[in-house]
Amino acid sequence: GFRPFWDRISELEIPVFFSLKGRINPRVENYIEELKTLQRWVNRYPDVTVVLTHGLEWPHFIKQDKIMLPEEVWAPFENPNLHLQMLFPISLGTVWDYPMIQIQPTIMECVERLGADRLMWGTDMPFQNRFCTYRQSRAWIENHCSFLDPDGLSAIMGGTAVRLLNLETA
Repeated sequence: GFRPFWDRISELEIPVFFSLKGRINPRVENYIEELKTLQRWVNRYPDVTVVLTHGLEWPHFIKQDKIMLPEEVWAPFENPNLHLQMLFPISLGTVWDYPMIQIQPTIMECVERLGADRLMWGTDMPFQNRFCTYRQSRAWIENHCSFLDPDGLSAIMGGTAVRLLNLETA
């Protein structure tokens, strides 16, 4: 029933932002189903720029004090127009303390699989202040992810958002 709406949205050539949660209950299986729904959507509208806000449901994938992402999580990202917002403090602040060194391998995996130009840093201010300050929410990636080159860091920390929102000419 929403196809005419989404058809019109796709004609506007604007980015679409989705946040996913398991609809029935917060189980990993339900979240994977949400990712499959997202994959069907991006396959139907492959030219629409999409951002998965708030990142993945990172806590679902914690095993032995690290994030272990199953291969099926990456399937929707086969569409190069799907981007990922990385919002770790809000979802993992109750699990790990700043500077959350446990997520560095996950950031590295995201960069390797998607490229920094498909990643966006985020805070969900003011809610992340329960776990770290705004300055710390920048520092955990700017100062503690030395594996990022300057271009990658620049893309994640604003360049991708500028490009997607067409702010370069504003």
